[in-house]
Amino acid sequence: MRNPNTTWADTDIKSLAEFKTFFLRLKEAVISGELSHYCPKEAEFATNTKILDISNEGPWPDYIEWYFTDLSEDRHYMLSVEMYHGTGGIWKAIDLC
Repeated sequence: MRNPNTTWADTDIKSLAEFKTFFLRLKEAVISGELSHYCPKEAEFATNTKILDISNEGPWPDYIEWYFTDLSEDRHYMLSVEMYHGTGGIWKAIDLC
C-alpha cells in the first residue's frame, strides 16, 4: 500500500550517508509493494544483484544501476550510483520506449 507522504522526486545522492538513507527507503518500498524492482532488457549496465539481496549495511556493488516501477502510478525510475570512488549518483524518473 502506498504511503501518501512518500514522494519519489528526482534526487541527487552526494554521499554514502545519503545513499544509505535512500537505500533503506527504497528497500522498504519494495518490501511493502509500493515499488517493484525490475531489469529492462536494454539496460546494459544494470546491476545483477537485487536490492532485497543486499544487507542494509552493505557491502555495496562498485556501481549500482537499478530500475523500479511505482505500481500505483505506473511510473518508472532509475537509481544510478557510483560506489567505488564515492562520486555519488542520482535517482530519476525515466520514460520507457
